[in-house]
Amino acid sequence: MRERLYMCLLLIGVMLYYAIPHIKLYTEPTQILFAGGWLLLAFCAVAGNLSAILYKAKRAKRIPANQEAKERKRTYNY
Repeated sequence: MRERLYMCLLLIGVMLYYAIPHIKLYTEPTQILFAGGWLLLAFCAVAGNLSAILYKAKRAKRIPANQEAKERKRTYNY
């Protein structure tokens, strides 16, 4: 799961690296609107992937005490 998130961030970075030089902000209003929408979408994708990575790391550290106790308990069948 984590590898997929890092791969998405890498691909978004590559797309931004390619697209930023080609975006013209001082042209027709429709082109400005398209460029702004595209950059907003890229920003949302980066933010979503980063929040998923950070939330996953935080959630992995927390293990409920009753779940840990259940795993340690041994049962014997006679």
